[in-house]
Amino acid sequence: MTMKRLILASLLIVALLGLIAIAEAAPEWQVTIKVTSGEGKGSLALGADPTATDGRDKLWDSYAMLGGQFRVYFPRPEWGVVNQGVPFFDKFWRDIRAKAPGTTTEWPFVIESDLLNQNVAVTWDLSLIPADYPVSLVLNDMSGQVIDMRNNASYDFPYTVARNFSVKVYTPLENPPNLAPVANAGPDQVIELASCDGATVTLDGSASSDPEGGSLTYVWTWDGGTAEGPNPVVTFPMGTTVATLTVTDIKGLSSSDTVKISINDTAAATLNVSVSPKMLWPANHKYVKVIPTVTVSEACVPKTTVELLSVTSSEPDSGLGRGDRPNDIVINPDGTFYLRAERADKGKGRVYTVTYVATDMAGNQTTGGATVKVRHREEENDHPKGENDD
Repeated sequence: MTMKRLILASLLIVALLGLIAIAEAAPEWQVTIKVTSGEGKGSLALGADPTATDGRDKLWDSYAMLGGQFRVYFPRPEWGVVNQGVPFFDKFWRDIRAKAPGTTTEWPFVIESDLLNQNVAVTWDLSLIPADYPVSLVLNDMSGQVIDMRNNASYDFPYTVARNFSVKVYTPLENPPNLAPVANAGPDQVIELASCDGATVTLDGSASSDPEGGSLTYVWTWDGGTAEGPNPVVTFPMGTTVATLTVTDIKGLSSSDTVKISINDTAAATLNVSVSPKMLWPANHKYVKVIPTVTVSEACVPKTTVELLSVTSSEPDSGLGRGDRPNDIVINPDGTFYLRAERADKGKGRVYTVTYVATDMAGNQTTGGATVKVRHREEENDHPKGENDD
């Protein structure tokens, strides 16, 4: 048997003995990382135990016997078996260490694949680690992005190149006093009215924190409503609403903060007024019924009132010459009105001005209007020549 085969056989025996020992020993706590890509899969176990060491030992650490197109492992070249001065193994599936309370420990691991552009899913099982231990996944080759493994179940990515990750675990002090979390409901907000219901608001409790770094629950309450989560999207009515954020840590301690949300209506409505007819002729001193059309643009049209403010004439009501009659403007209860087809003999024609006012739910007012004209004389070709224009 060649030396190479002897070494491989010996290592397989060591690995098998290590696996038997591991099967008989359960660590104080453990986190399992599962990585899958198509038919490829791998599983890593990290954790802590008082009897483990920070280096390699046969009880708590096991070699990764890698092969195939998909590989996942803890890189520990400093633990490798040296053969003729060259590390023979530097990859492990299991890494259990002795961790001191009050410390943060990092377990780097690598994902390799020969299948490019295939989706890789990284999932984890935290059921065997105490609930008050903060656990995070660090994307070491992605600007150090950190994923809270307590509040997320997985991380997926398309494989293009070997990826370097690490898992960070904070080991809390033994029986430390639990400090209350700090609630931060964000700055007060002033938002413009968007509809009769009010406006949509995104509440922001993301600046809240837990001194121990643990996860928090977020509950928002206000008069007439509740919401959950750090950034719920809710609708508040016009006016000022005070929302209270209560954050609670995993041990039940909580704290609260308030934020003032003001929904204001500062923009007046837009009025568009038209009338029919726009021109009165002949100037025969008779009443003509005028029908107005008024349209309103406003955040809350149903609660906007529109009223006829005035109907005025550019000429006096009487004393205008031959055939003049008084009471040239008559306003009807239904909002229509009658205007007399009349103008001064020596003038340039009459202009009636119709003005409306709109008042929105906040009291903002705007006016809009239209005009009706009485020509001084008929335009050429309106009637045969010689016809009296009175």
